[in-house]
Amino acid sequence: MLAQPDNPAIDVNVKLATPVGSRNTLAIRKLLEGSGPTADVLSDGEEVYGLGTVGSDYDPATESVFVVTFLSRGCWELMHTDTALLAVRDGAPSLPKHVLDGGYFVDLCDRLFPEADSDALIQAARAIGKHRHGAMLVISADAKGEVQRLSPQSWDVEPAPLSTSLLTQLTDMDGAVLLDPQGSCYAIGVILDGVAKGEGDPARGSRLNNAVRYLGTGRPATIVVVYSADGGIDILPHLHPRVSKSEVNWILMAYLSLAMHRPPELERINRLWNRLEAFQFYPSAEDCNALNHAREEIEEWRMENTRMRIEQAPLRPDPMMDDSYWLEESD
Repeated sequence: MLAQPDNPAIDVNVKLATPVGSRNTLAIRKLLEGSGPTADVLSDGEEVYGLGTVGSDYDPATESVFVVTFLSRGCWELMHTDTALLAVRDGAPSLPKHVLDGGYFVDLCDRLFPEADSDALIQAARAIGKHRHGAMLVISADAKGEVQRLSPQSWDVEPAPLSTSLLTQLTDMDGAVLLDPQGSCYAIGVILDGVAKGEGDPARGSRLNNAVRYLGTGRPATIVVVYSADGGIDILPHLHPRVSKSEVNWILMAYLSLAMHRPPELERINRLWNRLEAFQFYPSAEDCNALNHAREEIEEWRMENTRMRIEQAPLRPDPMMDDSYWLEESD
């Protein structure tokens, strides 16, 4: 742990009478053997001054406490809170691969499991990310029913919440860990089933493709977090983000209003169309027809007056769009 000794968020459990210089690698490696879940080795960047922990009152906005985690021989990561900043393997630095999109994960929990314990679930999702060779977490609205259906392709257990360290340990077992939306574990070593329907990615591993097939066969509301051995991470299902209906409607009406002007302000119209394309999942069939008609009239005007025409793919309503993709808005 990298932090100044006088940082109020640091609890020093063991203070060295004589700090160890950062260039004394043999001594520091020896001290690291004494680190673990109870206390980390503490350094100010120049010296190691003891072992301790960071308090629950630490304010991440101060960015004054960082953690170096040694994953294996010659492999380590630099982190701030739960965010990996840098990964180093055999002296070669790179951006970390296993970075969970916490915002999307929590939003997905809120959408699929309104009564979920999001804090417990995101801790579980991050815990399995500390795997050695890939891992999978399955969160099911009907965990009890899925345990019975998937048996004997799993080890069912008495439902109970598990510590993050135990969840990390269980990733050494083949198969997924199955939780309910409150974070209780129902099964370990779960092998998912499903029927191939032309989805998935042949360039990716079996974990991701098994998860895609599983979700594609009419399962109860489910989230699957897949950490691949090659460094990829996926949170399934991939849903479009929830957006403000008023924002989409404002862009739509602004485009239709501007499209009526003659001569049209082509630069502004093109900018608005680009914004509409970014939201093309959300408009209804009626809205798409109105926008496409307005766009066609503009291109006819352009052709008549400039002898040019810009071809654009028409907007089409997406059959997957429903009211669940709108953000709740106050009056």
